[in-house]
Amino acid sequence: FFFQAEDGIRDSVASRGLGDVYKRQTWYLANDMQFFILTPILVYIYEKRRYMGYLVILLMNIVCLSIGVYLAFKYKLSASYMKYTDDYFDLYYYRPYNRISPYLIGALIAFLYVEYKEGKNTFFSRASKVIQENSFVRWLMYVSSATVLFLLIHAMYWLNKYPDSWTGWPDVFYLIFSKPLFAIFLFVLIYPAMLGRGSAIQAIFGNNFFTPFARVTFGTYLLHYVVMIFLALDDKNGSVMEYNEMIVKFFGLLIIGYLLSILLSPLLESPVIALDREFLRKVRAGKPEKKEVGLVKDSSTPEYHKLTLNVFEEKKDNQY
Repeated sequence: FFFQAEDGIRDSVASRGLGDVYKRQTWYLANDMQFFILTPILVYIYEKRRYMGYLVILLMNIVCLSIGVYLAFKYKLSASYMKYTDDYFDLYYYRPYNRISPYLIGALIAFLYVEYKEGKNTFFSRASKVIQENSFVRWLMYVSSATVLFLLIHAMYWLNKYPDSWTGWPDVFYLIFSKPLFAIFLFVLIYPAMLGRGSAIQAIFGNNFFTPFARVTFGTYLLHYVVMIFLALDDKNGSVMEYNEMIVKFFGLLIIGYLLSILLSPLLESPVIALDREFLRKVRAGKPEKKEVGLVKDSSTPEYHKLTLNVFEEKKDNQY
């Protein structure tokens, strides 16, 4: 997971052949694995010193984004498909330090949300209460976040239609900061629903219709690129960057990707999920269980009190 992807990336960049099509998505598996291994370290730092956890995440974000800006200017990288080069993929696109920013933002939001759920008096918790109580604030969040998300998505159309008109800082800004901004404003859009407000958003994103599709989303992500490559290599007339064609291809690839993922999920994902559940069940079984063992009379008062003990399943070192 750490190193095999790098070889596959260099092979595919050099050859652009169909033989490497199955390797090309392995770069993100490597990134994911590195992020997952990093997460317990961040959680440990946060648990020991809350503000140190925030500081580490912010510093990592600043460093990684700064590296992206440096690479973009040094190698003249662009967000436009029309200007992509091998340097773009090999030096920027596949690198974990250029991909981790949205993940770090998600980790930071998770820490803040846990504090809110635990009732801690933090700025985020106070802001959450304002969001719950003030409908104007919620509508401001909906409108602003939807506008920013719309611009981030559709800016790609203008970037590719007029690639030479986006140069310097505007091009670099979109290349480096579009993904972190998308993560932030997507959270802003759905957070009122997480707080129990925004019935329309809850009805859409919380609908049970999406549950089975959510379970195979990652498999769909891994498979859709293979379908895209076959489609591109089979296209003898090229592809037109036009709204109608892109919309048709989007839904076509979405349907085919989900169908393939649903077929492969019982063979690949489901067994791993079952093992994970079995492991977690055994972990939970080893935790102490609170049991009421009777009534105890307090010597200082005539009242009786319930006595609760922590009872473990196993006896260790003559201690229960």
